[in-house]
Amino acid sequence: MGRTPPHPEVSQFDLQQVLEALVDPVRRSIVTQLDAAGRDIACGGFERRSAGRPPRTTPRCCAWGA
Repeated sequence: MGRTPPHPEVSQFDLQQVLEALVDPVRRSIVTQLDAAGRDIACGGFERRSAGRPPRTTPRCCAWGA
């Protein structure tokens, strides 16, 4: 049994704010996963992605060129 929050009308969206929000790689990943799933995903069901950061196994000095 899901719940549907109220959604604003398209005319109420500020396109600039939407685009600025999608600059964040975590938010962009969430939107991409929701679109690909075609269904609701529970908070704990999202795949964790590195958002452009090197894998944890890579030593920091090597990953960032320090």
